[in-house]
Amino acid sequence: MTGDNDDDSFLPLSGIQHLAFCERQWALIHIERQWAENVRTVEGKIMHERVHNPKLIDYDSEHIVARSVPLICHRLGLYGQADVVEFWPAGDEVDGGVSLPGR
Repeated sequence: MTGDNDDDSFLPLSGIQHLAFCERQWALIHIERQWAENVRTVEGKIMHERVHNPKLIDYDSEHIVARSVPLICHRLGLYGQADVVEFWPAGDEVDGGVSLPGR
């Protein structure tokens, strides 16, 4: 990718999960645009209602928990949404960047 994508050429991050799970499912959803709700998808939506409320932000003296955080990568041409992101103070060892646990 060149990084000069327009919004129409961006691919959803959810497609990566769909492709890894089942190539046929990926093709039905992302190429043929066929989707039918079933009991499990409806149950999943109900379970995720709290997670998908971007106005619901939890915070205390140590960290902030944000929900339904939009994500985009112009270089890779991907977009999506993180269910939950926790923001913690970086500490002295991080020089103005992002600290990812375990990295």
